Amino acid sequence: MTILIPAILSTKQCHDYVGGRLCWEDLLRAHGEHIKPFRTLPRGDAFWRRESVDHILRLAENSGSLRHAPASEPVSPVLKRNGRRFKPA
Repeated sequence: MTILIPAILSTKQCHDYVGGRLCWEDLLRAHGEHIKPFRTLPRGDAFWRRESVDHILRLAENSGSLRHAPASEPVSPVLKRNGRRFKPA
């Protein structure tokens, strides 16, 4: 079985590719000067070259800035539904 990864990734696909939205934002914050969007649509959607994303991943790994969150760290709060309203757990 062969898995094909496109050469151009949307921002959402980049989130999945690197391991989540927080990781992607950390990468852009630390190494944003090394990557520019391949294309940005008028409404703000950005598309990125996969090779460029791989490049900043290697840079982050080599510089030690690649952050690994502990498995016990919650990503987002869980909200319980009560009727039509959501309340924090």
